[in-house]
Amino acid sequence: MKSLVIAFWMIVTTAKVYSNPETVLDDYIVCKDHYAGSRIQNTTYTKRRIFCAMYCSRFKWCRAVSIYKESPTRHKCNLHDGIYGVGCNSFPVMETLQVRMLIKRDNESNPLENGCYNGASHDGSACVCRLGFAGTTCERYIHDCKEGRDVGIPDLGMLAVMVKPVNSEFAFETLCNSAYGMSILVSRRFNLNTNFVRTMNQYKYSFGYGQDFWCGLEGMHALLNQPGTEFKLQIYCYGFSDTTGDPVNFSVFYSDFKVGSQAEQYASSNTGRYSSSTNSDGLGAAKGPMPFCAYDERGSCPGQPPGIDGGWWYTLNNTLYSMTSKDRPKWLYNGNVVQCSYISMQVEKLA
Repeated sequence: MKSLVIAFWMIVTTAKVYSNPETVLDDYIVCKDHYAGSRIQNTTYTKRRIFCAMYCSRFKWCRAVSIYKESPTRHKCNLHDGIYGVGCNSFPVMETLQVRMLIKRDNESNPLENGCYNGASHDGSACVCRLGFAGTTCERYIHDCKEGRDVGIPDLGMLAVMVKPVNSEFAFETLCNSAYGMSILVSRRFNLNTNFVRTMNQYKYSFGYGQDFWCGLEGMHALLNQPGTEFKLQIYCYGFSDTTGDPVNFSVFYSDFKVGSQAEQYASSNTGRYSSSTNSDGLGAAKGPMPFCAYDERGSCPGQPPGIDGGWWYTLNNTLYSMTSKDRPKWLYNGNVVQCSYISMQVEKLA
């Protein structure tokens, strides 16, 4: 009943602006299968998807809306603020959610109020930024998760935030994990509900939801190649040994992890592995740049995965430890192959 009242109110109050409700979509970039988990300022429910767009249009602060279809007559509308200079590829894709994202296309600039941007307050001497923004006038997104922690993002576990790395024109949403020094989640596999058998072009940007997630190669490159920065990579696995069947819980760390540009085929490199265990290198430490390959570009990989599988930094004779495998991912630990019920790949900024 409540949703019907809201829907009726929206139709009545917007009738003067939109004689044909469908024309409201002309004001938005429509991103099919995309969603945003950050900067949610309001949530409501409507009978029809178009009402979500009409509701967002009523508020100047509303810059985008994620619309989830829960049933034929019930849609969840998440309204987002503070989103400027982004496109569909700035947000994750998830085809099975029945979701789409609408981003306002009015090209309105980030408003300056009291000498500050993005709704910041002024204490008489300086701008006080809202969480997720930084700069003297709060004019920009944070560069990465570590800066987010430094400017006050709370330790709330896994948190979706907007970032724009140094020297990058690409602003995008990523996941920060405060449990590991505000690290950046690069990849995670648990439920196996997300399809990781994708083309090279699809791997460029983020996809997945919940326990199955991929950050996107463009985002990885932008984050890990900021001037004067160094990131360590953590592979965490909880699983069972193929040899003994015993439960195993471990982490393997790689130092100074990088991901190259598209021209370099997003090749990964790391200056070495450091871990309390030996013979646990499932990635290929210090083997030089390893190009990323998806199934549609397997021919350019030094080590070609058997059949069609997920994209990865495949190396010769080292194709077993792909986190994007169609089956349960595996990793090498103390010389034993471990099948991981849960596996994650996170990078933490050291400098």
